[in-house]
Amino acid sequence: MKDLKNKIIIRLKSSGGESIGEVLVAVLIASVALIMLATMIMYSTNMIRNSRNKMKEYYQANESLASVANADDSADITVSDGTHNLTDDESITVYYSVNDKYTNTSVVAYKLSES
Repeated sequence: MKDLKNKIIIRLKSSGGESIGEVLVAVLIASVALIMLATMIMYSTNMIRNSRNKMKEYYQANESLASVANADDSADITVSDGTHNLTDDESITVYYSVNDKYTNTSVVAYKLSES
């Protein structure tokens, strides 16, 4: 320990400079550190942007479901699933209805009401 302390004191008191190799290695290390920092900042801002977009989509879909759930509208419709046709004296309960943004089709969840 004392030997290390003496070497540090001698190095600090010496008037000799650093070699060009040592300077180049130090500059290289500093450059790599700055590039890593810039990359980290870029990826983190991209993740924040993607997160905000996903949350915005989630809230819009949730709002759409809430508006459908709170709707008190009635309409005449015909539903056929291949085995059962809805008649005038039967009714269905629509749980939610949203438009799929990828296929641009309407997605509806419903259940035949028990009479």
